[in-house]
Amino acid sequence: MYLFAGKRRQSDVASFLQKAHDSGHISLTLKEYDLELSPDHDLTNKSLWDEILATLEEGDWYLLVSPPCNTFSRARFHFQDWPGPRPLRNVVWPKGFPWLSQHHKQVVDEANWFVEQCILACKVCHRAGGRFIIEHPEDLGLVREERPGSIWQWDEILDLIPTCGATTFAIQQCKFGAITPKPTRFLGTFLIDDNRCFLGLPKFDSLGAYKGPLPKSCGHKHQHKLLGKTQNKWNTSGSAAYPPGLCEFLASLVLHAAASSGRGKKNHGTGLQSSAQDALLAKGTKAVERDSNAEPFKPPCHVVDLTVDDTTAGQPSSGASGKDGGEQTPDVFNLGQDETAGTGNFRVFETGCDGVHQRCEKGGVQVGDRQVACITVF
Repeated sequence: MYLFAGKRRQSDVASFLQKAHDSGHISLTLKEYDLELSPDHDLTNKSLWDEILATLEEGDWYLLVSPPCNTFSRARFHFQDWPGPRPLRNVVWPKGFPWLSQHHKQVVDEANWFVEQCILACKVCHRAGGRFIIEHPEDLGLVREERPGSIWQWDEILDLIPTCGATTFAIQQCKFGAITPKPTRFLGTFLIDDNRCFLGLPKFDSLGAYKGPLPKSCGHKHQHKLLGKTQNKWNTSGSAAYPPGLCEFLASLVLHAAASSGRGKKNHGTGLQSSAQDALLAKGTKAVERDSNAEPFKPPCHVVDLTVDDTTAGQPSSGASGKDGGEQTPDVFNLGQDETAGTGNFRVFETGCDGVHQRCEKGGVQVGDRQVACITVF
């Protein structure tokens, strides 16, 4: 199932999946939703989302979602250089400025609702044993001394990591054949094994400048610019569609997942904790019945040592895995043990968790003379 699939093209995701179906490698049932495909695919229609969620509840679907990103565009922050639409959100107000006009508020609310519905679809898909992946532009930090809003700043998106066991990675689309880098982030439950994919959440310095995981340069020399207009057409419009190489990559994720699960074989993931909140993420949507007997997903719980000793500052700590050997990465310990367990990408959570983590805004707690906090490693 593909939500916000865009118009059909010769080398889109569906065409690669159809090719695999025609060759007998898979048995394909394809559902794509987008107004570009049919006037019946109006995704502002709540009853259509009820139908989508009910279909996902049947189980074992592979779900791709790409909610509209025009209200999140970094290009809006260049309006002083290239007259055009102005920013509607930033990192302080990632769901929209509170002073927006009624018209712009409606535009932002609709865009937010689309994202919320996509999150709900991903959760329903996962609970029913399927796999999902969601795509949006990478959060690249500062632009013109301002940091734009991004869905990767939303708690609801980041919570898919611990609750669904998802991973996140960033790419440069030029590595897949695009004419510009167009840094893009994905988050999902498909197995990722591709050196063009840079795993881990976006990182920033103290001022909000982007520090990775994508490198500063893609290694190409690009002539096409995404800012401004060419012949009365915004330069960003042509970059909305994925290049064929990226479509093939996404199709391959589905094909590999299908091959590993076996044709016709159930591949149920770990169930989400039963919660009315999960089923009602978007206002006005139909509640999805949950299995009250399902085992809640409990992410592996660790403790991270947040204390940086003066003697080791600037040096990688034991178990550090940074490629450049620069910034110190705190040691990670198994809960209740002293031994170092290595490091990785992680989010920090409250201590004393029961597997359903809450984001820690307190910066950890004291254990002896060390500053520690509960985390989930992915």
